Amino acid sequence: MNILFITPSVVQPLNGGIERITYSLSKVLEADYHYGCFFWNLETGGDVQQVESYIREQHIEIIVAQGADKRISRLLPSLRRFANHMDWKVSLLFVFHSNPGVELATMDYCCLLDRIFHKKDISANIKQLMWQLFLPLLRKGMLRHLAAKYRAPYEIADKVVLLSEKFIPDYCSIAGCDMTKMTAIPNMLSFPMEQYYPCDKEKTVLVVSRMEERQKRIRMVLRIWKEIENQGWNLKIVGVGEDLDYYKRLAKRWHLQNISFEGRQNPLSYYQSASIFLMTSAFEGWGLTLTEAQQCGCVPVVFNTYASLTDIIEHQRNGLIVKEGDVHQYVLTLHTLMHDEALRQRLAQHAAEDCLRYTPQKVAARWDALFKSLKGDIIN
Repeated sequence: MNILFITPSVVQPLNGGIERITYSLSKVLEADYHYGCFFWNLETGGDVQQVESYIREQHIEIIVAQGADKRISRLLPSLRRFANHMDWKVSLLFVFHSNPGVELATMDYCCLLDRIFHKKDISANIKQLMWQLFLPLLRKGMLRHLAAKYRAPYEIADKVVLLSEKFIPDYCSIAGCDMTKMTAIPNMLSFPMEQYYPCDKEKTVLVVSRMEERQKRIRMVLRIWKEIENQGWNLKIVGVGEDLDYYKRLAKRWHLQNISFEGRQNPLSYYQSASIFLMTSAFEGWGLTLTEAQQCGCVPVVFNTYASLTDIIEHQRNGLIVKEGDVHQYVLTLHTLMHDEALRQRLAQHAAEDCLRYTPQKVAARWDALFKSLKGDIIN
């Protein structure tokens, strides 16, 4: 069976979450289940006719549209028409990689104004500023827009795949649809399956993230570190993005100590050496960096901001969950964890064990079962 993954950007292991997950999934599907995996990324373009020709040339039987990118949303009706007019059965899957309602998330005004002051995509950021200011007045219209946006993939696709069953009620509520076409499959672990149990860990607190404030809220990390920095620990921040310079200026303005911005790096060695991992995201679809940290025995501390979080973290067993927005409690939680080595060891041990629920083989088996169910629909 041949599968075409359509992604926003090029599929490769060091790209962003969707592309990295697609790469990992395709490798297991090819090796263990002998699927033929093909890729079409919208970054390099190609018109609708080229996509259709490619589907015909490769005899694609399943199309997996990865993500709610606007370009993918615009392409979905054409993909449905292709599927309906092929000489063989072609099934269409739509995968929603974030949490439903994410479009209503706002961002820190200080960062937004900093972007405008430093002339970063001024028109887009002014539009974001105005949208946030008038959000209470625009909310009803926005919800109507989201209902149409979420309903369209549900009506077009054969299945809509979310990253957690806990997202399904919210998606259906927004879209005004039932759960008939809905299913959930989590993301798989990123790294090879060697076990990284906690040993020779450094007194390092780690952040691995895209440097973008609306979702990742690294400003909150810096606020937390400001309260706790003089504890004999270091904070390392790995990642790049449009707000990286803003965070560096903020760290300098606040005179933060024992902090380093590492830029774009392969994060594996950082996870292996760090003891604690911080996530302050306003929203996530899965939180791939959480399972990456757990796999390496690096204990995550996370704000409780999205439903699939509790699929990954069981509070006080394999990580620590803090009430959303409670910076003071986050500081106290981090302080306790930094000074209680036995607690860190216990949480790290369980984290490395529990994340094995999401091995590539286990997750790929769920995709295989989904593909076979579609094939079964054909036979029946």
